[in-house]
Amino acid sequence: MEAHNNKTEQIYLSGKKLYGDDFSLNEIETWYNNEKEGYANLLADNKKKYRYGYHKRNIFHAFNYLPKNVSFTNALGIGSAYGDEFLPVINKISNLFIVEPSDNLVSDRLGNI
Repeated sequence: MEAHNNKTEQIYLSGKKLYGDDFSLNEIETWYNNEKEGYANLLADNKKKYRYGYHKRNIFHAFNYLPKNVSFTNALGIGSAYGDEFLPVINKISNLFIVEPSDNLVSDRLGNI
């Protein structure tokens, strides 16, 4: 992977180049392996203190716009870890599928599903 320096960072911050867009397959695999447990490792020391803090934002920006009587047979979360962002609408979902790269941020149950 390209070493970061001020000039490199300016190219990405300017929008002239997308970080990672020019990675080789090996560089993509290295990046993925480095990041796979990145968020999980941040939580490792604070698992007991973990609290999802975005419910009010999600409700304000998204869930408030759902019809009151809507229900979902299936819902998909990408990188949703434990799936906590679905809690405000969990009673409207029959099946929840979460694609999460971390092996440490998984749960077999969320709410009633």
